[in-house]
Amino acid sequence: MTSIAKSVVLLASLATFAYSLYVVGSLMMFLSTPRLISKAHTWIFNLLDNKSRLQTAYGPVVFDTLYLIGFIFQHSFLKSAVVKKLLAKLGLSGAERTIIA
Repeated sequence: MTSIAKSVVLLASLATFAYSLYVVGSLMMFLSTPRLISKAHTWIFNLLDNKSRLQTAYGPVVFDTLYLIGFIFQHSFLKSAVVKKLLAKLGLSGAERTIIA
C-alpha cells in the first residue's frame, strides 16, 4: 500500500517539476521574442517630438497627478490614529470603512 502512495507522490512531483520547466521555458520564450511597438508607445514618442502636442498633454497629466496625490493624502489622513480616535469619539467607528472607501 505504501508503494502505491509513494508512486502517486513521485508522479505528482515529477508532473509538478515538468510543469515548472514548461512555465519557465514559456516565460523565457515570451521575454526573448521581439514585439511590435504598440500604438500607445508610438503616440508617446510622437508626443515628445512635437512641442505643441506635448503642451496639449500637460493639462491631463497634471490633473491626473493631482487626483492621484489627493487620493493618497485622503487615505493617509483617514488612516491616521487621530482621525480614528475622532471617529470613535463621534460614534462613527462602525462607519469608518464606508467613509474611507
